[in-house]
Amino acid sequence: MRHEHLKKTLRKLKQLDFRRASASFWLIKRGGKPAAPELRALFVDTEPHLQTKLSGIVRKAVEEANEVQPYDYFTSDGEENEVLGVRATDTGFDVIQQQIEQGSAAPKITSPKDFHDSWAYLIDVVVGADRVMAVRKVVGGWAIKKQSAVLKVLFKNAVLADYEEAPVFQLEKKVDFIAFEGSVFILNKSHFESVMNFRAGMEAKRDEVVQDFTRLGIVTDPDIVRDAIGQKLNMLRRVASVRKSGFYKDSGFIQKLKDVCEQHGWGIEWNDGKIIVTPENVETILKLLNDDRLESPVTAGVYDVTVKHKVG
Repeated sequence: MRHEHLKKTLRKLKQLDFRRASASFWLIKRGGKPAAPELRALFVDTEPHLQTKLSGIVRKAVEEANEVQPYDYFTSDGEENEVLGVRATDTGFDVIQQQIEQGSAAPKITSPKDFHDSWAYLIDVVVGADRVMAVRKVVGGWAIKKQSAVLKVLFKNAVLADYEEAPVFQLEKKVDFIAFEGSVFILNKSHFESVMNFRAGMEAKRDEVVQDFTRLGIVTDPDIVRDAIGQKLNMLRRVASVRKSGFYKDSGFIQKLKDVCEQHGWGIEWNDGKIIVTPENVETILKLLNDDRLESPVTAGVYDVTVKHKVG
């Protein structure tokens, strides 16, 4: 997604008047196979006072997000008041959104036990014709644990009452990512990737790139590439970046890469137009195919970079 579009969408999000907002609360459950999990959204009835607080949590997160940078597989969390932005359809969030849009007609939570093993929770805020959805990952599954060492009591209406049997669930006053008008703004990258199961997505991208390497004849042995990447998160991020940039699909890029490797003596060799791949050079090949080896115009030094942003 273009940077300018992300900035424009963030500006519109920040202009919403959350004083006119209504909020609903949802649990996100995770099921299915680990390699292809299914996310289900379940509606939770809430009292008006809590709805106001939930809306306030989202409003505060939006107020603190003043800058946005495009999400990249290697980018870290943004600096203070900075978020990462990505197209919602690139995250799989549209599957959750379709369920949220059912409103109160969606499946509901009816028992405290239904909170057990929740994957995340979602605050759906409606401001006029606009909808903002904010997600927070649940850590620990929200299992109810008995605490025999303490007696839980509640002071309400000037009366101290037994609160021992009442289930209590803690909601944090922050969110991990916010979806608005087809964009997702990320405040906590690791939680976002976990909720949306980006590892499985990156593994699928690994397999797609290996298939492309086979079809296009990029390397001598595509299986070596797949085995070297395996399930290593750092390598999965790298191959996902290669797929996103797509430079390897351009025969002109491949020929120029061959010429530059020979010119600079980078130790990458070709056989019949294919890159000779070994388990030891897979990471270097992926860096080169993503154009991650750059020369400084100031010092003329050549560097391998992890994240790059165009200047000007």
